[in-house]
Amino acid sequence: MIDTTGGVARRSTYCPAPVTATHVVDRSLPSETIFAELPKLTEGKPIIYAYNAITEDATHHLAYDALASGGSLVAVEPIMTVLDAKVAQDKEAGLAPKKIAKPFAYLELPGNLELGIEMYKRVTDWLSTGVVVPNRVEVLPGGLAGIPKVCDRLRENKVSGVKLIVHPQETA
Repeated sequence: MIDTTGGVARRSTYCPAPVTATHVVDRSLPSETIFAELPKLTEGKPIIYAYNAITEDATHHLAYDALASGGSLVAVEPIMTVLDAKVAQDKEAGLAPKKIAKPFAYLELPGNLELGIEMYKRVTDWLSTGVVVPNRVEVLPGGLAGIPKVCDRLRENKVSGVKLIVHPQETA
């Protein structure tokens, strides 16, 4: 598995390469640089699956363009139209369509209920044994008044691997 991560996460001691990743690529590199590296990392094999957990247009394009014809992309953004033009172009060019799916993790749906029950039976053990590791947490000072500063950090790509928490009752 190739993990593309932002520069801040790659430099972080908290966010080492995921256990399942065989390679880590900095997604802040130019697309051309990443695309030139991919064949080396896959030993020339086509990429047939991609999972984009970052909801930015650039990462959607990167994941879609990295896929081989007929590949499948899972994108966690619920409403995504940014790739509609590319899908149409591929179709017009007669290429095998690339599939785009969006995960839906509502465990009370009939098809998901059994999975949900089994998962919740095990989640405490997974947390205690490290199978599932939660993000670290950062509580922002100042309540709601602290949000503009953290928005600046987000825009500057200075937040990664941390869940940001605001306590509205602390707003001055």
